[in-house]
Amino acid sequence: MVGMDKKTGKAIGREQHIVQSIEDILTTPKGTRVMRRDYGASYLAEDGSFRIGTSGVAIASEATELLKEYEPRISIGDVSTRMNGDKLDAIAVSYTDVEGGGVKETQVVFA
Repeated sequence: MVGMDKKTGKAIGREQHIVQSIEDILTTPKGTRVMRRDYGASYLAEDGSFRIGTSGVAIASEATELLKEYEPRISIGDVSTRMNGDKLDAIAVSYTDVEGGGVKETQVVFA
């Protein structure tokens, strides 16, 4: 066990915990964590909605920096966005676990 699944409360392994952490980092609006005001993404409004007008390139760049700062267990490969017009649909992240292993990918979907 490395961590706990935030939805089920059950024990999860390292890989699942990393994916959960990536999702949390990229879906938390900046300024919404009381004790960690700098944590989170500025491309999201405080209510969690996407800030219209933010480009896919800017989102990918910020996502890369956020993951470098807040998830030390991974080395970032590529971060890309899937946009639907001016709406963010998903952020795809390829990464390598610094403790070993090949390249892994995860996708954070925005509803």
